[in-house]
Amino acid sequence: NGGLLGYIKYRDPIRAAQAGKGQQLVKAWMRREVLTVLPATPFTELETLLLEGTTGRLHVVDAEHRLLGIISRTDMLRHYQHYKDVLRRVV
Repeated sequence: NGGLLGYIKYRDPIRAAQAGKGQQLVKAWMRREVLTVLPATPFTELETLLLEGTTGRLHVVDAEHRLLGIISRTDMLRHYQHYKDVLRRVV
């Protein structure tokens, strides 16, 4: 149905290859615990989840659980830096 089932991290295929398991299927390494948010999620909630939580990424999905995008903790921190820079120029 096109819904998000899970994800793998960048290092997972490297670890699989190093462990001699490079021929395994993705589903063997896939993380199924996916923290998702909807596009209408308030920015303050994203901040709480990313800056105070244990996850480094949020998967943005639609009502059918189809992946629309990913927001990372790094994205959030870059946003803060950009926002602070804009405020400095205005003040």
